[in-house]
Amino acid sequence: MASIKVKFRPSTVADKKGTVFYQMTHKQRVRIVSTDIKLSLWEWDVMNGCLYDNMTNSNCQSVYNRIEADITHFNDVVDRLKVYSNSFTIDDICEMFFNYKTGKVYVLQYINAHIDNLQKQGRWGQATNCLRMKNSFSNFLNGKDILFDELDNKILESYNDWLMQRNLMRNSCSFYLRVLRSIYNDAVNEGLVLQSFPFKNAYTGIDKTVKRAVSEELIYKLYKLDLVEKPQLAFARDIFIFSYGTRGMAFVDIAFLKKSDYKSDIIIYNRRKTRQRLRIRVESCICELIERHCEKDKNSPYLFPILRSVDDKEAYIEYRNALSLYNKRLKLLSNMLGCKVVLSSYTARHSWATAARNNEVSLSVISAGMGHTSENTTRIYLASLDDSMIDDANRKLLEKLK
Repeated sequence: MASIKVKFRPSTVADKKGTVFYQMTHKQRVRIVSTDIKLSLWEWDVMNGCLYDNMTNSNCQSVYNRIEADITHFNDVVDRLKVYSNSFTIDDICEMFFNYKTGKVYVLQYINAHIDNLQKQGRWGQATNCLRMKNSFSNFLNGKDILFDELDNKILESYNDWLMQRNLMRNSCSFYLRVLRSIYNDAVNEGLVLQSFPFKNAYTGIDKTVKRAVSEELIYKLYKLDLVEKPQLAFARDIFIFSYGTRGMAFVDIAFLKKSDYKSDIIIYNRRKTRQRLRIRVESCICELIERHCEKDKNSPYLFPILRSVDDKEAYIEYRNALSLYNKRLKLLSNMLGCKVVLSSYTARHSWATAARNNEVSLSVISAGMGHTSENTTRIYLASLDDSMIDDANRKLLEKLK
């Protein structure tokens, strides 16, 4: 249990004011923190360890307010450390008490605490992204930490140049800067840093890239592909078709689906990316895929035999490994089908959106089906898909000129 006591050290020189200091204790370890508060001996109640109640002059009132504020700040520091870790020490308390109080918040130190907090919440994807960014930014700084106050446009420009010199694409550079900006904003929202808008001129957008979808004909061809003698590829195929048949459900959501999420031909789940709750009616052809695989491990809580562990951290590691293996098997299926587009975990989602658009499904329905938070997101998403429909229309128009 962490505690703080206010102490007074009288001066050894006659008629000179003494100094107020704090005795901080945690897990039977004690540290002394000095202050610049000066008091005369007659202003301090030695028996009760506080200012005399009858002291009404303006100096004593300001001292009283200062001490109360420091005690509140100490308790806030302890509460924040409890959120981040249960193994903090008295030295951690003292360091954070001094640094946060004076605005000296270090970037890498804060990111480490932020990562710990995300991991405690089971948000392993975000924690992994933060860790990637932290390692990159630490390498850029040559391992030296800097204060948030030093994080300005000049440093961000240098960091972006450093990333590009390592042959990273513009979207990859933007990814690191977006993660860093998000962490900076969290520190601002916690009242630890004053907003100075250092990312105002930094590029944190996403360049348009062509997202490849496959035709409904190829989806059908994949669905009917004879893979009896290739059970591993058959399973990858079934997961891909399941994704397509559930409005482009992401692989991470498929992997973490529980048997309890599927009842009476209805799947109800929360998207791990946005935490949005979605309800999907499962059609008969997709029900067959579920029945084919859901009972392979009767003791597993998961709908599909992709994950084994129920521990959040271990399950996330299993998911990352499964995703890599899934994409490798989809590549093999692409070769078997002879398709120009290499199938990936994203292709089913892109293909569902494209098929819905081609079948004149309204934008609002596509948006709701994909779990987008706004139709504008869907509009941008569809605009980035393969423009084969437009190309075909243009070809028909130009045939008249031949």
